[in-house]
Amino acid sequence: MRVVVAIVLAMGLLSSCDSLTRRTLGEDIPLHEPKPVVAMRLKVGDTMAFTSGITLAHDPREYWDLGGGITYMHPDSYEIFLYRNGSLWCGPFERGKFPLFDNQPICMLDEPVPPSPEVYELVVETEGYGTLRAVQTMPTCVPFDTVIVHSMEADLVRGLFKGVIELHFTDPPGEANFYELVVKDSCSSPITRYTLTLTSLDDKAIRGASKGLVLSDAMFDGEQESLLIGFEGTTGGVAFGGSFKDCAVWLEFISITEDRYRFLKTLTRANEAFNNAFAEPVHVYYNIENGLGLFSAECPFTYRLY
Repeated sequence: MRVVVAIVLAMGLLSSCDSLTRRTLGEDIPLHEPKPVVAMRLKVGDTMAFTSGITLAHDPREYWDLGGGITYMHPDSYEIFLYRNGSLWCGPFERGKFPLFDNQPICMLDEPVPPSPEVYELVVETEGYGTLRAVQTMPTCVPFDTVIVHSMEADLVRGLFKGVIELHFTDPPGEANFYELVVKDSCSSPITRYTLTLTSLDDKAIRGASKGLVLSDAMFDGEQESLLIGFEGTTGGVAFGGSFKDCAVWLEFISITEDRYRFLKTLTRANEAFNNAFAEPVHVYYNIENGLGLFSAECPFTYRLY
């Protein structure tokens, strides 16, 4: 059961990494100088650490899907390690542990990631590109107080879900806190998760990269807060087993670090500037030293909507 949970969490990570390599602009990087890219999300409760592999962006100043070019580094040309509070916790990452991961590097943890302010460091030793590293402290875990489902529509013929929810939570005082919200379904596969599009109906949150929402507590530090959110979307493919009747749809309310918040905000701006000749240059925020990408520590809370 522990292995199954780990697989589900890691597959969610893989889908989230797709947005990292779509439409991003680097900053002050010479033309055609390849830069290594790594993406990893470490969540409270995870029983494995996982990344989809190390890629090379051949012209990171450009949108990577318009000629910037991405190739995967040879798996024998790098090793990945995860440190916890200054001591090696896991690594080097290994391939071929589970067929579902298509030979991607993973590392089984000796215990689930705890909901405490531990300090994590991701280190990637590469041949030819030096050492990549990033440090994250697990943010304060802020749960939701209540979730109210105002409306919920499920079209099990087309796999369409739509609704309006209201979420209440209490923000811890005296510290900067950042949050991410997503609504996911498991209709197409018991493992793969697809994200539905969210809309902030009270304009308290902003779009985070693609379909989710993000916000900071700059305007409500230490207060009780409510969010009114609309969601809508179809599943990511043909229903698992040929039927949508067994679909699960749930809300994730995630405490995130400032690094992930800044990354998602700037990636949203880059997406909005895509193919806009009048848009200002957008520099996406990264926290990978000596490379590109993002390492983030997160604390999610879930609520089943359907």
